[in-house]
Amino acid sequence: MQNPSSQPTMQGLYPKALKFGDRQWIPDSKASHCMICEKPFIMFTRRRHHCRQCGIIVCHACSPGLVKMLVEYGNKAVVKSVRVCNNCERWKPNTASAIPSMMKNSGNAAGVLEKGDAKNKIIYKTRTVCAKCAVVEGKGFDSSIPAAVVVRNNKQVCLVATCPRHMEFSTVLSTNPSFFQSQLEYVKDDARSGGVGGDIEDLATLNAKMKLTSKSDNHPFMFEVGVFENGEFVKRSRLHRQLSEFHRSKPPELNYVLQFNCGLVPKHEIAKLNRLLLDLEHEFKGPPGPSMIVVNMPFDRMIDLASLDNTVLLKSRVYPSVKYFLVASKEDDYIVELDQLVAALSDISDIRLIIDLVLEQPMPDLTQIMAWLAKNRSMIPVVVLTMVRSPTEVYRRMVSEQEEEEEEESSANEAGEGGRATSSNTSTNTSAGVDAEKLLYAISKATKGRITANDMIPLRALGALEPLLRVMGHGRYSIRPHASCGFGTCLISTKTTTSSPVSRFFNMKKLYKQIRAFGSKIGPAQTINLAILRELRSALKASALPQASSDVAAMIDLLKLNGPPSTESIKDFQFMLVHTHMDFASIDASRRCECAVLTPALTGTGFTAGCTRCF
Repeated sequence: MQNPSSQPTMQGLYPKALKFGDRQWIPDSKASHCMICEKPFIMFTRRRHHCRQCGIIVCHACSPGLVKMLVEYGNKAVVKSVRVCNNCERWKPNTASAIPSMMKNSGNAAGVLEKGDAKNKIIYKTRTVCAKCAVVEGKGFDSSIPAAVVVRNNKQVCLVATCPRHMEFSTVLSTNPSFFQSQLEYVKDDARSGGVGGDIEDLATLNAKMKLTSKSDNHPFMFEVGVFENGEFVKRSRLHRQLSEFHRSKPPELNYVLQFNCGLVPKHEIAKLNRLLLDLEHEFKGPPGPSMIVVNMPFDRMIDLASLDNTVLLKSRVYPSVKYFLVASKEDDYIVELDQLVAALSDISDIRLIIDLVLEQPMPDLTQIMAWLAKNRSMIPVVVLTMVRSPTEVYRRMVSEQEEEEEEESSANEAGEGGRATSSNTSTNTSAGVDAEKLLYAISKATKGRITANDMIPLRALGALEPLLRVMGHGRYSIRPHASCGFGTCLISTKTTTSSPVSRFFNMKKLYKQIRAFGSKIGPAQTINLAILRELRSALKASALPQASSDVAAMIDLLKLNGPPSTESIKDFQFMLVHTHMDFASIDASRRCECAVLTPALTGTGFTAGCTRCF
């Protein structure tokens, strides 16, 4: 039997990594261009990277690989995954042994599950970014890894991926797999919905993943732009360039919603902000300008803006929007503040307010706010609820996990085991993401079952309304967010009910199919006529629930070609949308590529998805 002391250690199987000061290590000052592709280095967008095998300076595209090498720290040597250039890719010792059992099928497009894994069902394949590499280690968001959204043990829906450095990790997206999958059922036959491949860094380019071209099916419904950022007004020249670039890029026949994010404008600057908004509203009037302008700002600044004699809110296509953060134990305070806002806006005739409510754990009691929304439904046609995670808490958790991993790796190497223990390699680091199911439960509890998860349909299904909006003269829109980005319902008030979900009147899946079939028959230049209205009325009748026949008859009465519709039975409509927030630690490239909101890219030109504006 061989003497254990004579056996080579795991460290002996790895080549030694170069470090600063070695003879082959090229100083940063000696390279202004990548030494492989010869593209110039640009701060933030194309950074310098050293190959730890040969020492040359390259860009990320020419050094995407990480391999295990022996890294020296003073008198110690640790096996770590380090960057190497494409020319040195042959150095990949023992790569397979470092991959967990679930990752053996690396050729899988999802890159995360073995074929036939009974405990994990792939819902769709995507790509993601390792948040620890991107944020904790400061490598940025310029590379991606294969990932998949899976049902795990029939209990959770998770975003699963494997990082060469941090092994397998997953984020819980939902604790109700049946609801999550039922939302996707609405659009399973929609040919426009699909996965994504390629590098996530391409999402920030205009003509790659966002596909903002005249021949593409994927166009944004809304374009967001900031007018007050980092404590100062954005220069008009920059605003004009961003808006003009967007107009040139989109098909001229498509309508869209333009949102101005005004931030924390000082009170003494409200008049200046109003003049700027008036100028922009006038400048971008008419085609190809926006059909609707949303002004988003905190509630107290909105009150100040509404008090001006010549406020931009007097313009018919301008809608005020308020983002309000709901905090547990302060429920009484925000009802008082929102009452002040409604009182200030009520002086403007026919004003309509959009409310964006943001929540995080611990979940506040929603009883008062849901009753308040129902009470003010005539002024508030759209309510958006978004549950988020504290970025600070997410970062702290990742830093803590990173420190524990490094301590474990260092201890294993000191013991001569060469890297992490086998038990660590096969484990999965699972973190709790933003579970919209918790928000839906809170809504159901607050409304005593008036609104439940069963009343929700995916926002993607609203795309069926595109032909209907066009033929009724409301414009041509692209309403095609990813099926998992959110869901919602329309709350209808009649003689017999108050703010009841539309699902209490119609079989929603049947109605969705009827509207889709109806829309497929409408030509691009079709206008409203009696035949179209008759067919639409038939579609509504065919989808009506028996117990709601009288209310549905009143709704159908609204569809008249001549004469005013009856409004005695149908009082108000209010859309309640639940947005499933995606933060920097749960990036889903498939969702980002179908984001309905576009915003200027942080790197200067072009656009990026508004859902996660971290790159």
